[in-house]
Amino acid sequence: DRQHYTSENELLRRSHLLLRQSPKGTRSTRGINMAATDNTTRVQDSWRVVEKDLDTHGIKFFMRIFEIAPGALQLFSFRDVKDLEKSPELKKHASRVMGTVGKAVAGP
Repeated sequence: DRQHYTSENELLRRSHLLLRQSPKGTRSTRGINMAATDNTTRVQDSWRVVEKDLDTHGIKFFMRIFEIAPGALQLFSFRDVKDLEKSPELKKHASRVMGTVGKAVAGP
């Protein structure tokens, strides 16, 4: 998504500009911390959509990984399941992973 790419570049550019010399000669990261906070808020806002249906999003997430890197499927115990998208094993694993990601997104 070009708009997302542009906004990320803009965020990086602004973060770089906000990094400045403090009067004591040390680098100030106040601007970068503000940018990080904005980015964290965006991720948390986006995650609210995902967390409404962790199972479905988790399965889609893993199916996309397996589409991009088919060999990755061989790393999982459910690698030989015929209808993978409907696999209870994949659903359980995907739900667990997405739950862990959700905890990380929520932060401390």
